[in-house]
Amino acid sequence: MATHRPSSFYYRSLVTLAVAFLTVGVASARAGYLTAEQYPAPLSGTQLSEPTIYTVGGTFRCSSSSYSGSLPYSSSTFSLKPTFSNCTLGGLSVSVSPEGCSFEYYIGSSIGGGGFNVTWSSSMYIRCPKGQSIKISSPPFFGCAMEIKPQGSLDPVYIRGLRQQDYWLSTYPNYPYLDHVTPGDIQIEHDISNLSYVVTQDSSPFCSFSGTGTFSLADYESRHTVVAGNARGYLRIN
Repeated sequence: MATHRPSSFYYRSLVTLAVAFLTVGVASARAGYLTAEQYPAPLSGTQLSEPTIYTVGGTFRCSSSSYSGSLPYSSSTFSLKPTFSNCTLGGLSVSVSPEGCSFEYYIGSSIGGGGFNVTWSSSMYIRCPKGQSIKISSPPFFGCAMEIKPQGSLDPVYIRGLRQQDYWLSTYPNYPYLDHVTPGDIQIEHDISNLSYVVTQDSSPFCSFSGTGTFSLADYESRHTVVAGNARGYLRIN
């Protein structure tokens, strides 16, 4: 009479399948890397939608913003220094002084899309020189001011590749060969819901704050593109 018992072959098969499953899970969750055609690659960003922060004193928004940085090598992190102009806070005209602060992005795992148009769920940190912050202030007569101090992790942030496609280039005598991707850029979308800020001045009836202090869980929304400024603009996330 034959006895039925799992053989070592079956045990080995189960172990192999388990390892393969875990490996696929880890691989699918890996961070993306921003790459360029040449290094260091100067980076520049162009606004697609107005940077907007919803504060207890009304909405802060800017009709113009730009971003600059440098990518020294392929990396899962990169930084951009923002510049804001034509801004208002609760209807009051305000000026913004970034004081050398930058937005540092951490590319997370891919969550959708295909080919080169993959969306990467990411996060952002605000980094500033010691003792500095992003300061937002009205003219003195209106007595409104707030600042955004270094902080993180801020999320969600979505980073996408745009207009990137492989192509073949024929150049005698070495043709055809795969040259590189067409000039492309990335798009960064902020849908942040955990931004903290400090109201530092509320000293006139024109200011819509209800006193000074620290506030958290503010929403920050904006979208902008980023391109590489050297060679043919090659910029992509792998």
